[in-house]
Amino acid sequence: AIVLPGFIDQHIHGAGGSDAMDGTVADLKIIAETVAQEGTTTFLATTMTQSKENIMNAMKAVKEYREANAADGARVLGVHLEGPFIAAKHKGAQPLEYIAIPDEATFDEYNAACGNCIKIVSLAPEADGAMKLVSYLKEKGIRLLLSDLDYTLAPKSVRRPDDELKNWISMLQAEGITMMIVSNNRSPKRVEEYCAELGISYQGHAGKPNPRGLYAAMAKAGAE
Repeated sequence: AIVLPGFIDQHIHGAGGSDAMDGTVADLKIIAETVAQEGTTTFLATTMTQSKENIMNAMKAVKEYREANAADGARVLGVHLEGPFIAAKHKGAQPLEYIAIPDEATFDEYNAACGNCIKIVSLAPEADGAMKLVSYLKEKGIRLLLSDLDYTLAPKSVRRPDDELKNWISMLQAEGITMMIVSNNRSPKRVEEYCAELGISYQGHAGKPNPRGLYAAMAKAGAE
Protein backbone atom coordinates (compact mmCIF):
# COMPACT_ATOMS: atom_id res chain seq x y z
CA ALA A 1 0.00 0.00 0.00
CA ILE A 2 1.10 3.57 -0.67
CA VAL A 3 0.15 6.32 1.77
CA LEU A 4 0.05 9.86 0.39
CA PRO A 5 -0.93 13.19 1.95
CA GLY A 6 -4.41 14.38 1.08
CA PHE A 7 -4.92 17.23 -1.34
CA ILE A 8 -6.09 20.67 -0.17
CA ASP A 9 -8.21 22.39 -2.82
CA GLN A 10 -8.26 26.17 -2.31
CA HIS A 11 -10.50 26.93 -5.28
CA ILE A 12 -13.37 24.58 -6.01
CA HIS A 13 -16.91 25.62 -6.89
CA GLY A 14 -18.50 22.22 -6.89
CA ALA A 15 -18.47 18.51 -7.66
CA GLY A 16 -20.88 15.64 -8.10
CA GLY A 17 -23.49 17.90 -9.69
CA SER A 18 -23.56 20.30 -6.73
CA ASP A 19 -22.18 23.80 -6.33
CA ALA A 20 -21.18 25.78 -3.25
CA MET A 21 -23.47 28.54 -4.51
CA ASP A 22 -26.45 26.20 -4.31
CA GLY A 23 -26.38 27.31 -0.70
CA THR A 24 -27.44 24.12 1.07
CA VAL A 25 -25.82 21.72 3.51
CA ALA A 26 -26.91 18.83 1.31
CA ASP A 27 -24.97 20.19 -1.65
CA LEU A 28 -21.83 20.76 0.44
CA LYS A 29 -22.11 17.15 1.61
CA ILE A 30 -22.22 15.94 -1.99
CA ILE A 31 -19.16 18.03 -2.87
CA ALA A 32 -17.24 16.83 0.19
CA GLU A 33 -17.98 13.16 -0.44
CA THR A 34 -17.27 13.42 -4.18
CA VAL A 35 -13.85 15.07 -3.93
CA ALA A 36 -12.78 12.70 -1.15
CA GLN A 37 -13.02 9.83 -3.64
CA GLU A 38 -10.15 11.39 -5.60
CA GLY A 39 -7.84 12.20 -2.71
CA THR A 40 -8.95 15.66 -1.60
CA THR A 41 -9.24 15.75 2.17
CA THR A 42 -9.79 19.48 2.70
CA PHE A 43 -11.23 22.27 0.56
CA LEU A 44 -12.45 25.84 0.53
CA ALA A 45 -16.04 26.24 -0.67
CA THR A 46 -15.64 28.83 -3.40
CA THR A 47 -18.24 31.44 -4.24
CA MET A 48 -18.80 33.36 -7.44
CA THR A 49 -20.20 36.79 -8.21
CA GLN A 50 -23.90 36.58 -7.46
CA SER A 51 -26.63 38.47 -5.64
CA LYS A 52 -25.94 39.31 -1.99
CA GLU A 53 -28.81 37.03 -1.00
CA ASN A 54 -27.31 34.06 -2.83
CA ILE A 55 -23.83 34.65 -1.41
CA MET A 56 -25.27 34.96 2.10
CA ASN A 57 -27.12 31.65 1.64
CA ALA A 58 -23.86 30.01 0.61
CA MET A 59 -22.09 31.47 3.66
CA LYS A 60 -24.81 30.26 6.04
CA ALA A 61 -24.68 26.77 4.55
CA VAL A 62 -20.92 26.59 5.14
CA LYS A 63 -21.39 27.62 8.76
CA GLU A 64 -24.11 25.03 9.32
CA TYR A 65 -22.11 22.29 7.59
CA ARG A 66 -18.95 22.98 9.58
CA GLU A 67 -20.83 23.08 12.87
CA ALA A 68 -22.33 19.65 12.11
CA ASN A 69 -18.81 18.10 12.01
CA ALA A 70 -19.69 15.63 9.26
CA ALA A 71 -17.73 12.41 9.58
CA ASP A 72 -17.78 11.50 5.89
CA GLY A 73 -16.06 13.23 3.01
CA ALA A 74 -13.49 15.99 2.80
CA ARG A 75 -13.38 18.68 5.45
CA VAL A 76 -14.66 22.17 4.59
CA LEU A 77 -11.88 24.35 5.97
CA GLY A 78 -13.67 27.56 5.09
CA VAL A 79 -14.56 29.85 2.21
CA HIS A 80 -12.75 31.26 -0.79
CA LEU A 81 -14.66 34.47 -1.53
CA GLU A 82 -14.09 34.79 -5.27
CA GLY A 83 -16.90 37.25 -5.96
CA PRO A 84 -18.25 39.89 -5.95
CA PHE A 85 -15.15 42.13 -5.68
CA ILE A 86 -13.81 41.43 -9.16
CA ALA A 87 -13.02 43.58 -12.22
CA ALA A 88 -15.76 44.09 -14.79
CA LYS A 89 -13.31 43.91 -17.69
CA HIS A 90 -11.99 40.55 -16.47
CA LYS A 91 -15.28 39.07 -15.29
CA GLY A 92 -15.17 35.97 -17.48
CA ALA A 93 -18.41 34.03 -17.02
CA GLN A 94 -19.42 35.91 -13.87
CA PRO A 95 -22.51 38.15 -14.16
CA LEU A 96 -21.71 41.84 -14.58
CA GLU A 97 -24.78 43.06 -12.69
CA TYR A 98 -23.59 41.56 -9.39
CA ILE A 99 -20.01 42.86 -9.39
CA ALA A 100 -19.55 45.02 -6.28
CA ILE A 101 -17.04 47.58 -5.03
CA PRO A 102 -14.74 46.10 -2.34
CA ASP A 103 -16.18 47.07 1.01
CA GLU A 104 -15.28 46.21 4.61
CA ALA A 105 -18.88 46.13 5.85
CA THR A 106 -19.93 43.69 3.13
CA PHE A 107 -16.91 41.49 3.85
CA ASP A 108 -17.81 41.46 7.56
CA GLU A 109 -21.37 40.40 6.76
CA TYR A 110 -20.19 37.49 4.67
CA ASN A 111 -17.53 36.49 7.18
CA ALA A 112 -19.97 36.56 10.10
CA ALA A 113 -22.53 34.55 8.14
CA CYS A 114 -20.08 31.71 7.49
CA GLY A 115 -18.75 31.65 11.06
CA ASN A 116 -15.67 33.81 10.41
CA CYS A 117 -14.03 31.25 8.16
CA ILE A 118 -13.23 33.19 4.97
CA LYS A 119 -9.67 32.13 4.22
CA ILE A 120 -9.09 33.64 0.76
CA VAL A 121 -10.49 36.79 -0.82
CA SER A 122 -10.06 37.19 -4.58
CA LEU A 123 -10.43 40.83 -5.55
CA ALA A 124 -9.45 43.26 -8.28
CA PRO A 125 -6.62 45.41 -6.84
CA GLU A 126 -7.38 48.22 -9.29
CA ALA A 127 -11.01 48.55 -8.15
CA ASP A 128 -12.11 51.51 -6.05
CA GLY A 129 -11.85 50.56 -2.40
CA ALA A 130 -9.68 47.49 -3.00
CA MET A 131 -6.58 48.67 -1.14
CA LYS A 132 -8.75 49.98 1.68
CA LEU A 133 -10.14 46.46 2.07
CA VAL A 134 -6.61 45.04 1.90
CA SER A 135 -5.61 47.35 4.77
CA TYR A 136 -8.65 46.19 6.71
CA LEU A 137 -7.75 42.55 6.17
CA LYS A 138 -4.23 43.29 7.38
CA GLU A 139 -5.70 44.62 10.63
CA LYS A 140 -7.34 41.23 11.02
CA GLY A 141 -3.95 39.52 10.93
CA ILE A 142 -3.44 38.79 7.23
CA ARG A 143 0.22 39.42 6.43
CA LEU A 144 1.00 37.06 3.53
CA LEU A 145 -0.43 36.80 0.03
CA LEU A 146 0.36 33.63 -1.94
CA SER A 147 -0.42 33.65 -5.65
CA ASP A 148 0.11 31.47 -8.70
CA LEU A 149 1.91 33.04 -11.66
CA ASP A 150 0.72 31.50 -14.92
CA TYR A 151 -2.80 32.58 -15.93
CA THR A 152 -3.29 34.25 -12.54
CA LEU A 153 -0.91 37.21 -12.57
CA ALA A 154 -0.06 36.88 -16.24
CA PRO A 155 -0.45 34.61 -19.27
CA LYS A 156 2.28 31.98 -19.54
CA SER A 157 3.66 33.67 -22.65
CA VAL A 158 4.32 36.96 -20.81
CA ARG A 159 7.93 37.10 -19.69
CA ARG A 160 7.97 40.33 -17.69
CA PRO A 161 5.52 42.00 -15.27
CA ASP A 162 3.75 45.13 -16.46
CA ASP A 163 3.63 48.45 -14.64
CA GLU A 164 0.12 47.84 -13.30
CA LEU A 165 1.26 44.68 -11.50
CA LYS A 166 4.41 46.37 -10.23
CA ASN A 167 2.36 49.23 -8.79
CA TRP A 168 -0.01 46.78 -7.09
CA ILE A 169 2.88 44.86 -5.50
CA SER A 170 4.33 48.14 -4.28
CA MET A 171 1.00 49.08 -2.69
CA LEU A 172 0.84 45.71 -0.91
CA GLN A 173 4.39 46.10 0.37
CA ALA A 174 3.59 49.60 1.59
CA GLU A 175 0.77 48.06 3.63
CA GLY A 176 3.21 45.57 5.17
CA ILE A 177 1.85 42.57 3.27
CA THR A 178 4.34 40.06 1.86
CA MET A 179 3.64 38.73 -1.63
CA MET A 180 5.04 35.38 -2.76
CA ILE A 181 4.58 33.31 -5.91
CA VAL A 182 3.83 29.60 -5.47
CA SER A 183 4.28 28.00 -8.87
CA ASN A 184 4.16 24.55 -10.45
CA ASN A 185 6.00 26.00 -13.45
CA ARG A 186 8.66 23.65 -14.80
CA SER A 187 10.78 26.56 -15.98
CA PRO A 188 12.25 27.91 -12.72
CA LYS A 189 14.37 30.48 -14.56
CA ARG A 190 11.24 32.24 -15.88
CA VAL A 191 9.66 32.34 -12.41
CA GLU A 192 12.92 33.51 -10.84
CA GLU A 193 13.38 36.34 -13.36
CA TYR A 194 9.73 37.43 -13.13
CA CYS A 195 9.83 37.56 -9.33
CA ALA A 196 13.22 39.28 -9.28
CA GLU A 197 11.80 42.14 -11.34
CA LEU A 198 8.90 42.42 -8.88
CA GLY A 199 11.22 42.24 -5.88
CA ILE A 200 9.39 39.28 -4.34
CA SER A 201 10.25 35.71 -3.41
CA TYR A 202 8.85 32.49 -4.84
CA GLN A 203 8.37 28.79 -4.16
CA GLY A 204 9.00 26.73 -7.28
CA HIS A 205 8.06 23.14 -8.12
CA ALA A 206 5.19 23.55 -5.66
CA GLY A 207 3.32 20.41 -6.70
CA LYS A 208 -0.12 21.96 -6.17
CA PRO A 209 -2.74 20.91 -5.19
CA ASN A 210 -0.53 18.92 -2.80
CA PRO A 211 -0.15 21.32 0.16
CA ARG A 212 3.59 20.81 0.69
CA GLY A 213 4.51 23.72 -1.62
CA LEU A 214 2.14 26.06 0.21
CA TYR A 215 3.55 25.03 3.59
CA ALA A 216 7.10 25.54 2.27
CA ALA A 217 6.18 29.05 1.05
CA MET A 218 4.62 29.91 4.39
CA ALA A 219 7.70 28.69 6.24
CA LYS A 220 9.96 30.72 3.91
CA ALA A 221 7.88 33.81 4.64
CA GLY A 222 7.85 33.17 8.39
CA ALA A 223 4.07 32.64 8.50
CA GLU A 224 2.30 30.17 10.74
